[in-house]
Amino acid sequence: MDYDMLRSLSKKKRKDLHPMNREAFNELIFKKLLLLLEYREIDSLFSYVSLPEEVDTKPILNYAFQKGITVAVPRVIDKGIMSFFRINNFNDLEEGNFKVLEPVLGLEEIRPTNSSVIIVPGVAFDHNLSRIGYGGGYYDRYLGQFSTTKIALAYSCQLVDPIEIREHDVAMDYIITEEKIISK
Repeated sequence: MDYDMLRSLSKKKRKDLHPMNREAFNELIFKKLLLLLEYREIDSLFSYVSLPEEVDTKPILNYAFQKGITVAVPRVIDKGIMSFFRINNFNDLEEGNFKVLEPVLGLEEIRPTNSSVIIVPGVAFDHNLSRIGYGGGYYDRYLGQFSTTKIALAYSCQLVDPIEIREHDVAMDYIITEEKIISK
């Protein structure tokens, strides 16, 4: 199955999740993520702000704010290019491209370190830690520059047969679903 078909099928499955299941799954995924992070000394969390049909990232952002961990969120700065900017709370966000919440202009741009964790969005994932994003290549271009820990959050319905990877695709280090943590 090609990327467009996988993307479409996975989005439909994700959209069709019952709201009660989605809420319960979000909580399970958040708890698994906290267990994974508990054994790491992270200095910064780089994460997207989730859309309603994605795994909810707001609890992990709140967790990082409360723990004093630096939080950075992406903003599209040019066609196909994004950068991450430090935010101190949700008031530092505004609606940007694709109706995604992005940092307001004027905030400090920061780059991940070896002690950072990047939460990566996606539409479909496989057990080989591959992902299919939304089709713009923003994350693959960005992630290719760093050797930071990459974690994808997904519902089990987003797991598919092996994805045929392309040269520029960047694999995840972990994929966390409500059922399991997939790692190398």
